Amino acid sequence: MDRKELLMKTSLCCMACDGNVSQQEIDVMTVLPLFQGVDAEKWLSVNIEKIQTDSHSFLREFLHEVKDAQLSDKDACELVKVAVQTIEADRVIEYNEIAFFKKIRSRLDVPD
Repeated sequence: MDRKELLMKTSLCCMACDGNVSQQEIDVMTVLPLFQGVDAEKWLSVNIEKIQTDSHSFLREFLHEVKDAQLSDKDACELVKVAVQTIEADRVIEYNEIAFFKKIRSRLDVPD
């Protein structure tokens, strides 16, 4: 999985971890320059279907991918930034989102 796809999956998992994908969260993907040149709508459609089929496996797989990724400190910080922007996008921060963010952060090998 390349860096851009990992960041997109980060955003998607942060959207889905609270059980509610809002339009504001989807807009994060289409507004960030990082996602330029990607058909975000198509990518989301395919991957939301995967989440609806088995969300627990999808989220677990993502967390394994984060742990296994060889990210530079800069890339890890960018992943954290995308996660936070997505979580804050709908202006409602739920416990599930905080807990999921902590799981992501625990898998990154960078200092606080």
